[in-house]
Parts: sequence; structure tokens; C-alpha cells
Amino acid sequence: MSFSGHMYSTKTSAFRPKYGTSTSLRVNSKQSTMDVIKLLLKKFAVENDANEFNLYSVHPSGESHEFKLTDFPLLRRIEMGPDDEGLAKIFIMERRTEEISLEVAQYLNMQIPVMQAILRKFEEEEERLVDKIRERYF
Repeated sequence: MSFSGHMYSTKTSAFRPKYGTSTSLRVNSKQSTMDVIKLLLKKFAVENDANEFNLYSVHPSGESHEFKLTDFPLLRRIEMGPDDEGLAKIFIMERRTEEISLEVAQYLNMQIPVMQAILRKFEEEEERLVDKIRERYF
């Protein structure tokens, strides 16, 4: 169910903005991550506790970094550079326990045929190793 662009969850009985919803927010350099989260929740009329959420910078590669509660999001946004296509974006998302490593992030936006080719190479290498072991012991 949708109301004013917000999705209604029957499990939590709360409205949440649709993923990727963009908004502008006036913040100053002294507002912490938690202050900005509270402003966003108020702007989108989300009733959940602010402690359930955090801010994340998400790069086009899929790599993401969680903001610390002591960070100042305006300064982090300035450090990321201009808001053009292809640069990192800031999202508010439910808090998660671990970050996506660089090694994993590089594969998140890879095309399926490329991933299938990589997998095929691994399978071929595995078959060669199995054949070597069989020749050696049988």
C-alpha cells in the first residue's frame, strides 16, 4: 500500500519512503549523523525510532560505508565531491552489522555474462586439479 509516495508495512504499522527516494535537506556543519537521521525521519513522516537507521555513502561500484554517529554528514558530503552521476550518494537505511568489503563490492554491479565467464574459468581449473589428483592416486 502506498500513501504520498510512502510504502506502508503491515508488519510494523509504519510508513517508509520508497527505496531511492530523493530529497533535499538543510543541514549545517555542526549537525551530527543522528541529527540528520532525525530530520529525515521527520521529513518523511516515519514513526520508527531513529536508532534503527544510519546514513551510508554508497558508491557506484556497490561499495558502501556506514557513517559514524559522531560524523558530520555535511562535511562528508563535501569530501565526496559534487553530486554528479557516477559519484557516491548518501542513503538512510536500516542499520546493518557489517560493511561490504572492497573485494565483494567490485562484483555487485558486474554483468551476468562476465560473472558466468569467471565462474566457468574457476570450474575448469577445479576440473584440472581433480584430474591431477586422480592421476596421482589412482
